[in-house]
Amino acid sequence: MPGWMKSNPAASLFGLVLVLTFAVCLAEESGGESLPEGFLEFLAEWEDEQGEWQDPMVYEGREWQELDRQVEQTDE
Repeated sequence: MPGWMKSNPAASLFGLVLVLTFAVCLAEESGGESLPEGFLEFLAEWEDEQGEWQDPMVYEGREWQELDRQVEQTDE
């Protein structure tokens, strides 16, 4: 795999922080308007059943990549 296609945990975390910062800025500027429903659904994907935030970097490990491959194969 070329170097530019490898997973970069720091860049992924930085991107997540930027998205969340942007959402907070939008919420402050909106003057009480709610965030778009699609964005809230995206954020909800990173919560567990108890409402705790999950770290997306946890799912970068090889065991999760192998699980993704298995799921893709069964979907085909």
